[in-house]
Amino acid sequence: MKHYGNSEPRLQTTPIVSPTKGNEVVEFAKQIEMPLLPWQENVILESSKIKEDGSFQHKTNLIIAARQNGKTHLLRMRILAGLFLWDEKLQVATAQNRDLSLETFRQVIEVVDSFDWLRSKVKHITRSNGREEIEIKNTGCRYKIIAPSEGAARGLSSDVVYLDEVRQHKTFGAFSALAYTMQARPNSQGFFISNAGDHQSVVLNNLRQRALDKIEKDTEDDINFMEWSAAPHRKLNDVEGWKEANPALGRTIDISAIKARMSDPTEVFM
Repeated sequence: MKHYGNSEPRLQTTPIVSPTKGNEVVEFAKQIEMPLLPWQENVILESSKIKEDGSFQHKTNLIIAARQNGKTHLLRMRILAGLFLWDEKLQVATAQNRDLSLETFRQVIEVVDSFDWLRSKVKHITRSNGREEIEIKNTGCRYKIIAPSEGAARGLSSDVVYLDEVRQHKTFGAFSALAYTMQARPNSQGFFISNAGDHQSVVLNNLRQRALDKIEKDTEDDINFMEWSAAPHRKLNDVEGWKEANPALGRTIDISAIKARMSDPTEVFM
């Protein structure tokens, strides 16, 4: 019997009923033969919903799913949309581990280099350490990597901010610096991506509590929260819990890979 991960998140703020620009990203991914998985489509469609004036409904997007489920590809498609579809002037990305940001950067370049019609729109790609950046001709749109520190974001004014593996951020320094770069942009968005955290994951826990308050108390908050996680009552060997936490199960993740990890320490497996 084939087991498939759940495409819908177990926990989510109430979806907004409004048009979405996300269909453009879904079609773009198909055009370059890198289609989004159903769960990734759900994230893109919801996070890209717009108001009557065309601005985004959600300034803040918190996405949580287990490792190896395709969060990097999700970010890659959103970054490419900002560069080639939506003319977002500046997108900045960081992660506590610089290698994570660089991996996404390299994968974006890989897509661009694979298609003449994309490569022809690029003004330049800077690959030197600490200055990684892609700039598009005519529009001047840029996507750049910055260090996860307060000083690295100084002077920037960003349309989109990506903070990967939020669970690793034990202080609010980098998060606060990045969040304030969006203050002067009327249609900015933040994407905060992670797998499950622990008690030290102060940034992730704060964002998640905001989302839970939105769900439980209907607070005035524009956060979009989508979490794929096993329900608390699930046992470690409960396949239903694996499906809840791994939306790519049966598509890019084989159930045998999860079974093979059952001998790991409990906290590691969780």
